[in-house]
Amino acid sequence: VTGGARGIGLASAETLAQAGANIVIFDVAKNLEHVGYDLSSIQDLENAKARVETHDVTCLTIQGDVRDRTALNDAVAKTISQFGSLDHVLANAGVTQVGPIETLGDDSVQTVVDINIVGVVRTLQAVVPVMREQKSGSMVVISSILGRRPNEWYSVYGASKWAVIGLAKSTALAMAPDGVTCNVICPTLVDTSLSRSLIPAFSPQNPTWEAVEEFMRNINPLPLAVFQPEDVADLVKFFASDNAKHITGEVFNLDAGGLAAATV
Repeated sequence: VTGGARGIGLASAETLAQAGANIVIFDVAKNLEHVGYDLSSIQDLENAKARVETHDVTCLTIQGDVRDRTALNDAVAKTISQFGSLDHVLANAGVTQVGPIETLGDDSVQTVVDINIVGVVRTLQAVVPVMREQKSGSMVVISSILGRRPNEWYSVYGASKWAVIGLAKSTALAMAPDGVTCNVICPTLVDTSLSRSLIPAFSPQNPTWEAVEEFMRNINPLPLAVFQPEDVADLVKFFASDNAKHITGEVFNLDAGGLAAATV
C-alpha cells in the first residue's frame, strides 16, 4: 500500500488485514518541498503499523518516495523476502494542489505530475514483473472523480488522475494473459487529512468542514456529504478478492451518484 500511513491507504491496509492479509506500507512519511500542506510523519507510519498488527497479521513499514524506482524495487524485494509473494498492490500515494492554472508554480506542477503519474508508473513497474512470474495478483489504482469530471480549480491534479486511468487500463490489458488484474477507484470527496487541509479552497467564505459537507450534500444525488476512508477500503478489498478475479480494466466511480447522468 503506497501512501499507507494515514487516510485511504491506512483504512485499506486495515481492511485487508482484517481479511487476513499481511501488509506492507510504503509511505514518504515527511513533508515535501512544493507540497503546500502537511504530509504524513514517521509517527503516523509507526502508528499505522501498530493499528494494522492489532488484526493478528504482520505489517512491514518502509519509508520511501514513489518517485524513487530503486526504493520501490527494494520494497518489493523486502516483501518477497518476508512473505514469499506479492499478491495485491494499492497505488494510493498522491498529492494535490488547487487554484487557477495560471497561478500554479512550475515546481508545484512538476511535483504533482511526478508523484501522481510517474509515482504510479514506477509503482506498477516495480510490481508487474513479480506478478507476471507468479501468474497471479491484483493491482488497484486510486484515481479521483476529478479524473472523470473536469474542474477548473484542479486542472493539473485532475489531469494526473485522468492519466493514471489510462495507465491502469493499459496495464490491465498487458497483464490479463498472466491472470493479473488492474482496476481503478475514483472517489469523490473523502474525509481525510488531505481534504481537511484544503478547506479554505473548498469554502473560502466559510472555511469550516461543516460548510464543505453542506456544499457536497447539496450537489450529491444521494443524501450523503462525504465518504469515509473505510468506504474506499471496502472497494479495495473487493478488487483484491476472488469475487473480482475476472474483473480488470474497470473504473469504479465512488461518487454518491454524481456521474449517474453521464452517457460515457
